[in-house]
Amino acid sequence: MKGIGKLWKLLPAWFPTLLTVAAVLWLTLAPHPTGEFEPELFPGADKAVHALMFGWLALMVFIDRVRLDGKHAPRIRFFVVADLFVILFGGLIEILQRLMELGRSADFSDFLADAAGAATVLLLWLIYRHKNARCR
Repeated sequence: MKGIGKLWKLLPAWFPTLLTVAAVLWLTLAPHPTGEFEPELFPGADKAVHALMFGWLALMVFIDRVRLDGKHAPRIRFFVVADLFVILFGGLIEILQRLMELGRSADFSDFLADAAGAATVLLLWLIYRHKNARCR
């Protein structure tokens, strides 16, 4: 486990966030991001995947910021504003899907799933911070 911690510290600033943004862009804008592979999923799985992707993106932004700040914890305002940007990014992707006409369809419910994932991570992050602040 120590090796993972050392590797994490060697990564350039914001690398996990940038890697996540690249993955989200590929998965949401590429005409066939999984190629010929189309897994059989449960009804609504698409929305769950959207929530997970944008929740993960919000989490990576939060972790990268804390990692950069070291022992100085960012203010709550940063996390709220960053989360809003993640949600707006989800909206921008839906607009791009409509404008690009590459076989992807814009769907407002995808945007709502993106927002739900990011908002859930923000809520959990703030609860975690609050509980950790009381333990010190």
